[in-house]
Amino acid sequence: MAFKSVIEAKLKINLVCTVAMVENLLGHKAYHPMDIIQSYKGLTVEIGNTDAEGRLILCDAMSWTQSKHKLKSMIELSTLTGAIVVSLAYSYAGLFCNNDCLA
Repeated sequence: MAFKSVIEAKLKINLVCTVAMVENLLGHKAYHPMDIIQSYKGLTVEIGNTDAEGRLILCDAMSWTQSKHKLKSMIELSTLTGAIVVSLAYSYAGLFCNNDCLA
């Protein structure tokens, strides 16, 4: 929706939209606790929680986007942080940002 809004507003900016998708699978090919995998960026990650597929593919998509495009800033929108719902309920959204002007 945010990407579509920028397009419809005909803003004169360069915009990249990367969509990260993953399918949660069961079976011997699925991630298991204590598996070690290598991310797109080359970092190794130990699987501590089998509900991590979304977060892992998100990290890979963000790394891939940074490697392919010269970005001035990156905005990531997702619903991966269930702790936000626990702490703020359904009336508010959480924001994590390392740039006060962008926030």
